Amino acid sequence: NSKVKRPNCDFDLMIHYCNKSNFRVKPIWVFMNSYQLNMKLRLVVFIFNKIFSFYGLYTNFKLVRIILNPMNKDIFKGYKQYTYLYINSILNIFILAISILSWIFECSPLSFIFCPVTHKLVVFQFFKIIIKESLVTALRFLSNFIYIAFSLNRLSLIGKDHGKLTQFVSTVGIKKYVFITGLISVA
Repeated sequence: NSKVKRPNCDFDLMIHYCNKSNFRVKPIWVFMNSYQLNMKLRLVVFIFNKIFSFYGLYTNFKLVRIILNPMNKDIFKGYKQYTYLYINSILNIFILAISILSWIFECSPLSFIFCPVTHKLVVFQFFKIIIKESLVTALRFLSNFIYIAFSLNRLSLIGKDHGKLTQFVSTVGIKKYVFITGLISVA
């Protein structure tokens, strides 16, 4: 077996690799890991945003249908809180519908997944600026005002001694409240 050719072993190099003083510790978390995690989280948020938007549309449509059902008219009669809840649901339907439609006209945060060619057209840029940014912001602000009115009206049904704000909101007319808070929201 002396004819078998054996590879040359570089023992000096092997000892060098085994020497503990030559070891270098790599950082556990580097910038690239943060970037990749951020991109993955953005994708997850983007997908869940659309899923929850559809779920929100479903629940708000269902609530509007229940409140407008003629069989429930006697139950909700005389309670302003249900009118506020109805208006809040209508506003939320508009907000969610615009959010879902804007996905068609805009690039996703991760443009390599979905970026339509139409996003560069002026019409869709106006849609983004006027409808999505301005109108949705005003509708969200108004929706929050309406929800506050709903909560304060609900609070006014409990007990007898209420604060001035609760008494004011429970006595003011719905149309007047929506009009004034709508003006504030648009402003």
